[in-house]
Amino acid sequence: MIQVYLDTSALAKLYVLEPETARLSEFVKQQGSPLPYTSLHELELTQVLERRRGDADLSAKEAARIRSLIESDLSHGILTRREISWPDAFSTAIRLLERHARGFGMRSLDSLHLACALANKSQLFVTFDQRQSRAAHAERLKVWPG
Repeated sequence: MIQVYLDTSALAKLYVLEPETARLSEFVKQQGSPLPYTSLHELELTQVLERRRGDADLSAKEAARIRSLIESDLSHGILTRREISWPDAFSTAIRLLERHARGFGMRSLDSLHLACALANKSQLFVTFDQRQSRAAHAERLKVWPG
């Protein structure tokens, strides 16, 4: 089974309706493997939900429903918590920034997601961020959407 890693830009689309949601959801179902869920995902998803509430794109009730869906997906094995050695992840992220920040414009949290994917031994990286996509390709990961 192929190991798939979604960065937060992709993972959020599974819970907050966006133009790519249906296509991404179908793609994830076809993969059939649990999706890694790290503390970084939790942190960034909280930011996404709270920002959207602040922008009035999402009500408190909708945000609570999404949090409940995430907890349900965790308890049903759709998402699986991955414990990350954060010192190792930060070291890897720094090396990734040294390799890719100038050429691809990679940002710090993007480098952490890529470091988490590598630590998870993922073969497929899902992102809608072009800078991150180019860095993941450079690290020999398959990227979706290609």
